Amino acid sequence: MLFDAEDVRGNGLSSAVGMAGFPDLDAQRAPAPGVAAVHTYMSRFLLHYVVPLGEHMVQNTPSYLELARSLPSRRLEIYFGKFSLADFFDQNAYANDDHSQFLNWTADEDGAWDYAANTPGYTYGAYLEFDDNAWSFRFAEALMTRNPNGRYLSLKIGTSRAENAQVGWAYSPSTNGKVRVLGFVDEAPMGSFANALAAWHKGLTPVPDVNAVRQVGAHEYGFGFNWQQGLPHGFGLFARAGWNNGKFESYSFTEVNNTFEGGIQIPGALWHRPKDHVGTVFISNGISRLHQEYLAAGGLGFMLGDGGLTYGREQIFETYYNLHLPLGFSFGPDIQYVTNPGYNQARGPVTIFGMRMHIHFGFHHLPIH
Repeated sequence: MLFDAEDVRGNGLSSAVGMAGFPDLDAQRAPAPGVAAVHTYMSRFLLHYVVPLGEHMVQNTPSYLELARSLPSRRLEIYFGKFSLADFFDQNAYANDDHSQFLNWTADEDGAWDYAANTPGYTYGAYLEFDDNAWSFRFAEALMTRNPNGRYLSLKIGTSRAENAQVGWAYSPSTNGKVRVLGFVDEAPMGSFANALAAWHKGLTPVPDVNAVRQVGAHEYGFGFNWQQGLPHGFGLFARAGWNNGKFESYSFTEVNNTFEGGIQIPGALWHRPKDHVGTVFISNGISRLHQEYLAAGGLGFMLGDGGLTYGREQIFETYYNLHLPLGFSFGPDIQYVTNPGYNQARGPVTIFGMRMHIHFGFHHLPIH
């Protein structure tokens, strides 16, 4: 059994709007204008069971999701309760953790993966994982929220739910080489850009408004590709690509319909700091033609929209340094350079500076047997 609580204070830069690739993964949007974000909440409450399917054991690095030091190489794992889908899907050794790696939303997660989550990023559901040595299959059924960017989850699973599936192949365990392919389908009362534009052309709304044309049974679906490869001396390469159908409003994560990123992690051992590392990534985010037309006509999403649009892909370059200090402390200066923020050539470029401090109590210190 796992229980986890979080406390989040403050607001994101510009109230966490204005960019699709938002520069701080820990920042939360307000559920709606004038509605305060929740501060203290239960983030995870999970029941976990492992079904061995063989006797051969492999080493496991303990984490908050799995404390065991070894697991059957062929096994079935079942989780049930409250969690983040990002706990299990779209993982990457070099671009996954904003506490020690990149800060940008679309660097640590696939921006086109509109995964089921409430405003803080969590949902209720069931997760199933099958592992067979180098291969793995993961599936989750999860609840969507009642409204886009909502705080409360819907129990109307007949018309509001999400399915996520991922196949992973560790093609080179000795060099940390892995490929993951993800697919998802979200069903919820979503507004389509085409219907919002049609209602506006008919004079039914002063500007296109997806809130006015939401329909039960709408489906958003998409795919993601995730690659990582370790190199000699501690270097690591990684890449992600993602796409969704782009017909409906973004519901849970961010306003991205297609994305690509590629980057490298550089080991601090090169300058005699073996626990430090540097990361650099380039990200290119885009939106569908209908999404472009909607924003250009004055439509609003929950993150984007300023009355017009001169479209250009949102391009982000980010680099960080993770400095390890004694007693589990680390500091991470971060710089992000963004062109066409919010896909608008009339805005930016902008340079964003960040700094984080992290205190880590490692699981490797726990007396687990």
